[in-house]
Amino acid sequence: MKKINLFGYMLVAALVVISAFPSAVSVGNTIYVDDDGGADYTSIQDAVDAASDGDTIYIYSGTYYEHVKINTSIVLQGEDKESTIIDAGGSGDAVFVTADNVEITGFNVINSGPYWPSSGIELHQNKECVVTENIVSNCCIGIHAFITSDVTISKNTVTDSEFGIRVQKTKFSTITRNTMQDNDLGMDLNAAYFNEIIENNFINNEKQVYFQIVLLNKIDSNYWERLVNIGPKPMLGILFFIIPGFIYDWNPASEPYDIV
Repeated sequence: MKKINLFGYMLVAALVVISAFPSAVSVGNTIYVDDDGGADYTSIQDAVDAASDGDTIYIYSGTYYEHVKINTSIVLQGEDKESTIIDAGGSGDAVFVTADNVEITGFNVINSGPYWPSSGIELHQNKECVVTENIVSNCCIGIHAFITSDVTISKNTVTDSEFGIRVQKTKFSTITRNTMQDNDLGMDLNAAYFNEIIENNFINNEKQVYFQIVLLNKIDSNYWERLVNIGPKPMLGILFFIIPGFIYDWNPASEPYDIV
């Protein structure tokens, strides 16, 4: 009898422990979006509004004329980064993210508003987000990390924008394997601290990089399209308030990275 009671106590204790941590065993749902119909929703925003933390929203190829606002921790996944298009129609942000732990992947994001700070994709006052394998073009700011930490921006191609990638008031983040091409400014660093900017392509931008008030960022092994690709790459900007100075990529790549 004592053994049976002991077993019962142990079983009850185990159930209490499991119920105390539901997030550790919970699995989100997948919500489908198709602008042609036949899915759960035809609008990305409608799907986002219906989603809960941990859900994945899968968007089939098509053109979605929207301004998507995300305030839930979800995965937003496009079927194909060439043909799953989010078109902001020349106004505002195409995708604006305020939640933590959001992943955005597989989109062709175009036509933000032309005026500051309209962006293709903006991470706004959040952390631990991922923006990967997207194409962004014809935006004021292609990808904007604003007051963020521990975010990853990787394997994106940003073209024909005023700013390619802007890293502003952001720390402990990784910007890697992106291509910034044919922009007015490839990358803008503003009050950026303790970030890694590694193995990116800077190609045919009017100005490759500008910075203001940066500290202890690792800038290494990027490809810089330049006439003489020898030696470290110096970058001129503002080190502290109005004091100009240089930061360096000491090990620039000799060839552009093949980023799929």
